[in-house]
Amino acid sequence: TALSPGSTKPTADPALRRHGAMEALEVMQGCEIAYGARSHIGPNDSELRQYETAKWVSTVIKGETQKEAMRQGFWKLFHYIQGKNEKEIKIDMTVPVTCLVKSGCADYKISFFVPFEHQDSPPQPTDSDVFIEERKAVAIFVR
Repeated sequence: TALSPGSTKPTADPALRRHGAMEALEVMQGCEIAYGARSHIGPNDSELRQYETAKWVSTVIKGETQKEAMRQGFWKLFHYIQGKNEKEIKIDMTVPVTCLVKSGCADYKISFFVPFEHQDSPPQPTDSDVFIEERKAVAIFVR
């Protein structure tokens, strides 16, 4: 099932369910990362975007609603980009912000894209709940 941004209920768009969408996007102001091919699917005109392999800074929030998990996760990651990292440097805010929702699981993985200038060597987080991960190329549905 797919979740709409800011929602805790699966989307009614059957085209998204057929594609096995597992990730919802919250788009915020900032420097949007580049993405490749895209197409529109379903009656809600959801957009399927292709993102290349890249590093993301992430945190996992357990046992909350998606809205509360997004709030808590956003602030943990915001502190990271505001200097709560080993280099104590501020990092530009980017979009999209993603929330990975796994079917049957109460965990939400909230992630910020690591800006291009830090992709080779992102500063390590000082908060033990925040981590850097490399994600393989992925297709993400956006509404």
